[in-house]
Amino acid sequence: MDNNFDVTNKTIITVGSKTHELLKSYVSTNLIGPYIDVKSLVAEVNLQSVLYISGFHISLTNYKLYGMGRIIIYKAIERRIPLNIINQVINGSISHICLYSQRGASIFLRNFQQDYNFNGIKFICISKAVARTLERFNPIYPNIPIESEMLSLID
Repeated sequence: MDNNFDVTNKTIITVGSKTHELLKSYVSTNLIGPYIDVKSLVAEVNLQSVLYISGFHISLTNYKLYGMGRIIIYKAIERRIPLNIINQVINGSISHICLYSQRGASIFLRNFQQDYNFNGIKFICISKAVARTLERFNPIYPNIPIESEMLSLID
């Protein structure tokens, strides 16, 4: 698919507040969102002739079932958490951890034993969708999934 497609007179639906705000600075009309995640978008919007612009890793793997086309515009690189950070988590030097994506939360958790309890560390997530990844640790998240609201939850 050609990466230089014309968005004139096209509706753009966004997932995530950062994406929405960035696009709003370029496109003033026909912008809908932001939705918390792609699954909530699919549940609420009647999708017809949709192009799903995404990274390589996506949470909605069955996008074709909804008649969506897809173009991959980036690939995130997964890295291990540095040992000194893991040690700070384990020894209690870190009181809060902020997480911005479901994938990031999953990657973070993989760096610890499955039964590790994080000894009172507070998890603050950008959205309910991200918080679901960490449910057993009672994460908190803002009503509106924007960074300023999320960061205001740090006590």
